[in-house]
Amino acid sequence: MAEQNQSEDGLGEKPLAELLQTLKATPQGLTSVGAKRRFREHGPNSLVRGSQVATLRSLLRLFVDPLIGILLVASGISVLLGDAVSGSIFIAMVLLSLLLNLFMDLQARHAVEQIRKLVAYTAAVVRDGKVQRLSISEI
Repeated sequence: MAEQNQSEDGLGEKPLAELLQTLKATPQGLTSVGAKRRFREHGPNSLVRGSQVATLRSLLRLFVDPLIGILLVASGISVLLGDAVSGSIFIAMVLLSLLLNLFMDLQARHAVEQIRKLVAYTAAVVRDGKVQRLSISEI
């Protein structure tokens, strides 16, 4: 299902009559049959979840950190000047920083996922002229 932000598609800025026409809806809401048809066409509503690619992307983003760059350059200079111990210390600092940042990122993602499991997402909708409370995934 293609998800769009209201600010991107402009739906939040349209007058009600135009919005209802665009969404092919009425002030009385959708019919149960129409809602089921849309559900079959578009699938369940769901929040976009982070992927494993996002974790890799956040790790790669750390390499463009200026401090990491400075430490890597300092390490290279130390090795070129014959001070392998200092170069190794700089590399160890970079690796430790990367591992710590990756660990914190994974912990944060895990915490968000746990919170997401605790929250019940529901919304009030109008079906066949009556207000009903449905799970977001059923809308």
